[in-house]
Amino acid sequence: MYVNENTKKKQRKVLGKLNILDYRNNIMILLKIENPHSKAEILASIEDVNQQVCSFFGSLKPEVFFHNGFGGWSAAQNLSHITEITFYFVLLLKLPRFLLLLFGERSKQKDFQALHKEYIYSDKVIPLGPLAPSTIPVPRNGEEVIRKMLDKWSDTCNQLMSVLRDVPEEDFDKYSMLHPTLGILSYREMLYIIVIHAIHHSYKVEQKIRY
Repeated sequence: MYVNENTKKKQRKVLGKLNILDYRNNIMILLKIENPHSKAEILASIEDVNQQVCSFFGSLKPEVFFHNGFGGWSAAQNLSHITEITFYFVLLLKLPRFLLLLFGERSKQKDFQALHKEYIYSDKVIPLGPLAPSTIPVPRNGEEVIRKMLDKWSDTCNQLMSVLRDVPEEDFDKYSMLHPTLGILSYREMLYIIVIHAIHHSYKVEQKIRY
């Protein structure tokens, strides 16, 4: 997730001094499993967030979905971004897992809710550079483009779940990865982040179109 300083200031203005419960009361996507942990719960949460992202972004009219005058990224750019980051994560998971031994094993892990809170209030910035989504102009066939973008998002989530089904759950805690702002995270925690990332970007879009 790339957030420039001006966007960060706007985000802090919206969030103000809200605690995690206030944030949860304002986001569009609430997981059915509030604090997923097991492999089965993580898989269920990926499918849950997949469906809810499709429902939320699919409910937006093209003139809102592609509008880039709300400040920061448009809804189209946010959806493109979470799809792209999830796809890159799928590619990462397809690499031989022994390569992840370079990062060691996390002795103490955070649960989903704790990591969600840390992610929201992190002031660190990830400079995505060429990976940042480009402006997506309003096409003539807006509804068709939205459907294709949602199909791509859903297909990416399905790819992620397909890869994870073949990963033994003990590997979720055995291997670690490097997150650009949160540092070394376990395999399990990185899966949390993929779900949190989609929730958070959906929240940002909802806040823009609400005010």
